[in-house]
Amino acid sequence: MSAYKAASYGVRRAVRDTKRRYRERLESHFHQGDTRSMWQGLRTITDYKTKDTEMINADSSFANELNEFFARFEVSSKKAEAEAELAAKVEQAKAMQEIHEQQAKLRQMENDWKLREAKMLTEIKEKEAVMCLRIEEERTKLEQLNAAKSYIPTKKTALQWPHLKRIAHEMPPLQSCDIGMLIGYDCPSALAPLEVITGGDDEPFAQKTNIGWSIIGLCNPHLDRQGNQSFVHQLSVKEVLVPSANDVLKVLESDFNEIEAS
Repeated sequence: MSAYKAASYGVRRAVRDTKRRYRERLESHFHQGDTRSMWQGLRTITDYKTKDTEMINADSSFANELNEFFARFEVSSKKAEAEAELAAKVEQAKAMQEIHEQQAKLRQMENDWKLREAKMLTEIKEKEAVMCLRIEEERTKLEQLNAAKSYIPTKKTALQWPHLKRIAHEMPPLQSCDIGMLIGYDCPSALAPLEVITGGDDEPFAQKTNIGWSIIGLCNPHLDRQGNQSFVHQLSVKEVLVPSANDVLKVLESDFNEIEAS
């Protein structure tokens, strides 16, 4: 490359760099709102002269270039506003979608709970129907039934025996109330075994009936089952009968028996 071409390329490059820097400078004035500096720059670019000064090298195409130059900023501003508005709408749509999803989850949870509640009520009603036992009218009334509560099997009793641990959660809690009813052998539906869990020799066994689980045998595994300990529970009850009117008449008539003479 000759020295002339190299110098020519250098001049062109310098002119391009100068135009670029001047354009950036004008854009900076535009964004900063410095109209005075911007007007001075435009006068320099357009070679603007007052009316008393003759215009030199007027170019009719420069007006179009200038309009395109400012239109670029206007388009960019409108585009930025449109993009910001679109982004806001997208964020709002995402938020509404998330709210709808949360509401749908809550409705699903509520429906699931209602189904579980209905199922539980159905199971309870079915269980109540199965456990509806016919108990004869109580004929003997006692003020108090003598029984040692320490021998009533509970959850703690089941946990003390390895073979009964699996029914510990099904054992009813011990209530702080007196015993009010004894189920006798005249109610077989309440005593019929549905499931039995047995252990080793001399160990208690569990029996499931329609009224739940019960443990038969010693409650404490540490007691001496081979010793001389024994437990006897005895209740003595005397039933008071109310005589009927016919019985009273018979007793009264017995004092005036007629004796036929022979």
